[in-house]
Amino acid sequence: MGVSGSKRPKAHLPSSRVSHSLQDEELICAVCKGILWQPVRCGNCQRSFCDQCLQTRISKKEPCGNTSLPCVAQNCPETITEKLSQLRIPCRYKQYGCPSCARYSRYDQLLKHEENCAYELITCSVCMAKVLKLNSDEHNQKCPLAIITCDECCAYYTRQDASLHTAAVCCQTLATNKIVVKYINVCVGSLITQKTDVIVVNALSCGMLESVLAAGGNSVRDSYTTESESSSAESVLSVVADGQLASKKIYFVEWRPGSNSTVLRRSIRKLFSETITEAVNEGYQSISFPAIGCGGFGCSPALMAEIFVTEVCHQLAAHPISIFFVIESTEENIYKELQTQIGVIKNARMKIVSTEVGSGTIEVENGEIAQQKMDVITVSASSSILTKAIIQAAGDEVKTDYLMQSKNQAKSLIISTPSGRLPYIISNVVKYVAQYHFTSIAFSAIGCDVYSSSTKIIIRTMIKFVISPEQIETYGAFCREVLTTYEESSIALNHLLPVTWEPNQGGTKRCQICSTTDEYKSVTVLFDQGMKGHYNKIIKIERIQNEHWFQQYIVHRDEFRKRLKADTEQRLYHGCPESAADSIINKCFNRSYGGVNGLVYGKGVYFSSKASYSNGFAVPNENGEKCMFIARVLIGLSAEGDSSMITPPPGYDTTTDGSHIFVTYHDAQAFAEYLITYK
Repeated sequence: MGVSGSKRPKAHLPSSRVSHSLQDEELICAVCKGILWQPVRCGNCQRSFCDQCLQTRISKKEPCGNTSLPCVAQNCPETITEKLSQLRIPCRYKQYGCPSCARYSRYDQLLKHEENCAYELITCSVCMAKVLKLNSDEHNQKCPLAIITCDECCAYYTRQDASLHTAAVCCQTLATNKIVVKYINVCVGSLITQKTDVIVVNALSCGMLESVLAAGGNSVRDSYTTESESSSAESVLSVVADGQLASKKIYFVEWRPGSNSTVLRRSIRKLFSETITEAVNEGYQSISFPAIGCGGFGCSPALMAEIFVTEVCHQLAAHPISIFFVIESTEENIYKELQTQIGVIKNARMKIVSTEVGSGTIEVENGEIAQQKMDVITVSASSSILTKAIIQAAGDEVKTDYLMQSKNQAKSLIISTPSGRLPYIISNVVKYVAQYHFTSIAFSAIGCDVYSSSTKIIIRTMIKFVISPEQIETYGAFCREVLTTYEESSIALNHLLPVTWEPNQGGTKRCQICSTTDEYKSVTVLFDQGMKGHYNKIIKIERIQNEHWFQQYIVHRDEFRKRLKADTEQRLYHGCPESAADSIINKCFNRSYGGVNGLVYGKGVYFSSKASYSNGFAVPNENGEKCMFIARVLIGLSAEGDSSMITPPPGYDTTTDGSHIFVTYHDAQAFAEYLITYK
């Protein structure tokens, strides 16, 4: 789980804990200055103490008050114990909503309650958000930075990026994993005897470190000592192997497990990324890793195996290099788990990808064309192996018919076309099939075998595609293209309009949101977080439905994601006079607003993550009502701005003050989502 709390040690009873101001000095301990706890009185100076405080003073033989006499413990007068019994002590988490309150005599029970109080404010170790303990389970289910693993392709991504893991990406990842898994090897033995170019050693594993240094001899030990002293900031210490070591290089890293599976995964990802990139940059072809974390660190073998294989597949997609996991003979569990995880990817069934086009359906399947239960199957006669397989599967009658038609009707059933005329093939085959009133047809991946032409060209032309099991890369490319085409067409069909939008015939619409809806409540919470103390009430919240500008914004957003490989969209605030609101709703934040809310960080449209700051630009109308937009803004790459800028610096998308202000320069870079009227 991402969120966890900590136990608190018992403490004395501070005077601030009582539910009303404490004026009676008789109830204050002369030592700890807190409220008397188990009160006693010194027989010599007649002052009151907590029993523990006075016993400590007696054990240290400290004199009583300003005298030289020793302290002597006596019972307190009943008047003091009576006053103490009237005190009421609230839970320390009262400010967060805890209703618990105890009498003085039950303070011990209150301390026990506070150790597990549901209203304690704790920190999520993944996203660092502050969360009430009672809401921790709900937060863990929604934490935006929590790692999600796809059940289909085993890819990982944060919860906030789940929308980017489309069906096309999933299919491509699955195909890529089946390709790269051949580079992963698991063997039983010692890291010292591995003949790979590089071995990786965890310097925090004392046993492993010492055995490698001993096998490497004095030269390796001296080099390691020198490098570790002079390169403390380096993540990977690279040392030339020597002595009994069979490798060429040793990479020393410092790795320790994280506090939870998300942090653990990130640490392994960082380790693999840095070491594999280093090895590839140095021109090496193979690298060996030990079963990091599965020995003295006590990590779960099943979890580590899943993380190892998933992360390595991710790295291999960018850096093809032979990976060896070297398992000690005593680590049988991790060996079995690694083999299981590799088997999951190798045996993963490539799913059928399908999308509807008009009244028909396009499918992409990884399988055998000869086994398709379709009205018609189509094969390229130039692929002799495939043609032979089809004819053998069909039997002698089809073989005889094929030979006869290929001799007598070479221009009809068997269509021969020059390179670049693939659309002609598809068109003629479909027309031929239609003559016989067939309703289904399967194509093999024409042109993607040994006579391969550009897969991209073929995919855009051909539209069931059956890709042979050996053509994994072609399968991934077909899936990506078919699904991407579908996703692009969805934009034109308004499939990407927010689900909260109401039917809109007029093109642009201001929809006042009902105050009882979840949408209204969520916007109110967002606004209130940044505006506490700066407003009295919300008059109304309107949803902005400008389809034209929203579609432009979505296209712009997708371009940002593709270019930056990240989602930089933020919800920011923009305060303005009431007179400007209508124009913004109809024309969005176009360049005519450049510099209206300032020029300090560039002549563009200003937004802030602090609603209280934007409030300064919301000029009240004659009724004292103000307007503020909540906008979706594409931040992209942001550079520090100044008053001379009319565009962002080359390579950047916005300018900023380095804190909460962002300035945009493109009309479609922001979309006004909600307009809040308040006073």
